[in-house]
Amino acid sequence: LTWCYYTFVCYFVKNDLINAHYDIITIKNLLTDGGFNDRDGDGWLDTINGDPIHLEILLPSGDSMTHSTAKIIVHNLQMVGIRASIRSVVQSTYTDTIKSNQYQATFINWNNGHVPFDFYIKFYSSPGDLSYKLSSGYANEKFDTALAEYLESPNDEAPKNLEAIMAVFSKDMPIIPLYSRILWHQFKTHRFKGWYKGTKGIRGSLSIKNRERLLQLLNLKPIT
Repeated sequence: LTWCYYTFVCYFVKNDLINAHYDIITIKNLLTDGGFNDRDGDGWLDTINGDPIHLEILLPSGDSMTHSTAKIIVHNLQMVGIRASIRSVVQSTYTDTIKSNQYQATFINWNNGHVPFDFYIKFYSSPGDLSYKLSSGYANEKFDTALAEYLESPNDEAPKNLEAIMAVFSKDMPIIPLYSRILWHQFKTHRFKGWYKGTKGIRGSLSIKNRERLLQLLNLKPIT
């Protein structure tokens, strides 16, 4: 599932993104082919072993945007036969529940940057920023090793090593990116030329969080 993130932010992905369509019939067929059926006749799908499925989305109370988004997700899951619900708790209870890993699904916000290792290091690596890691509670030595190899790999080996990261991470903690905020920047062209405007493979953001901003600045030439 982290492939969505991989294709969205990685500069070395060559293929164009494909918009996903919500096809109820196709999804139901995939679930049936995978062995998920209503075995007890209660109207909801069960696991291959016959255990009931109930996906609970944990949310902090008071956040209208995440609650509205969660309602859409719950509705879509129920449309294909998966029992799902929302559990809303106060912030302190939410934080304690996340820290103790006593939850099935939740929403988090992160600054993904333009490369995926920022996201992985901050939230999920053992030596990561503690303030970020408290929002996930995740730790895995195999993931740390794969991440370290990715950070040391040359560009031509980066895609392969990133796949190794996702092989570990997606099994432990699948993540589905829902939306991405767009950062807008204004600039004037009458004094300098060389601004990146829609150049393929180049991010022109001047945000301090964008490591490619130096490339943009070095490309500027004064207009004489």
